[in-house]
Amino acid sequence: AFGDIRRNLAEVGDAKGQRGVELDAELRVVAVLDENAEAFPVG
Repeated sequence: AFGDIRRNLAEVGDAKGQRGVELDAELRVVAVLDENAEAFPVG
């Protein structure tokens, strides 16, 4: 699920250009959440 969010944010960043730089920080947060989700599966 987080992988899909990451791809969607990346696509939005490409579409908006400079906004993509701001999305980088958000993508790093999502990446951490993704790693945590894999390390500690829920459900």
